[in-house]
Order: sequence, then structure tokens, then C-alpha cells
Amino acid sequence: MSEKEASVEEILAHASDLEEQIKTLQKLIESYSDALLNVRIAKQINDSLKQGEPANPNLIISGDKRANILLKATLVESRPIVHIGLNLYVEADHDLALKILDTKEKILSGQLDRIKKEYDQRVKEYKKLQDFLYTVSQRTE
Repeated sequence: MSEKEASVEEILAHASDLEEQIKTLQKLIESYSDALLNVRIAKQINDSLKQGEPANPNLIISGDKRANILLKATLVESRPIVHIGLNLYVEADHDLALKILDTKEKILSGQLDRIKKEYDQRVKEYKKLQDFLYTVSQRTE
């Protein structure tokens, strides 16, 4: 096996690794985007409640993430219970709830930006490898 063939095999292996990294980063981007959207929705709900806009008195809420069961509910009190991490929740006034949600939004947004940058770098590197491999294949024909 020549030195050129070995290096092309190494490049192919690296390209395969990059493909896996890109897929993983895509899943992370989807997950963080979903989490960020949910925090923004929670902020809107908190704001509506703070403004005194009564939510629909006959709420229908999902009993689970995939809405396999829906529950009818009535809003008794508008003080939100906010997730603060590590499966801990705190009952808070609307201003504190907003601070907590703002902090979550900033953290998620920063993490999402970092993941997107890493994704872009991996995609650029992968495209360079593809171009190189294409060039090599054209020379050998």
C-alpha cells in the first residue's frame, strides 16, 4: 500500500468522523432550539399573567410531552412555579419568574450560538475534504 493510498484512507475515515459529528451537532441544535422556544413561550405566558390577562378559564393542558392525554384545568392562582434546574421548581412572583426565564434564555442562546459555530466549522472542514477527495479522484481517472 502506497503512502498516497494510506493518506486517502485516513482522509476518508476523518470525513466519516466529521459526518457523525455533524449529525450529533444537528441534533443538539434542534434540542437547544426547542428548549429556547419553550422558554420564550413561558416568558410570554408569564407576561400575560402579570398583565392580569386571565387565561382561558377552561384550560386544556397536556399530561405528557407528546399529548397522549389532555387534561381540563382551571387557573386558581397566577403565581408561576418556575423550573430552576436539577428538577427543582420554585413558586415565584412574576418578576422573579421573568429573571429566572431571562437567565435561562441567555444561557440557552449562548450555548446554541456556540454549537452553531462548531457545526459551521465542521461543515466547512467536511466540504474541504469532499473537494480534496473529488480532486484526487479526478486525477486518478
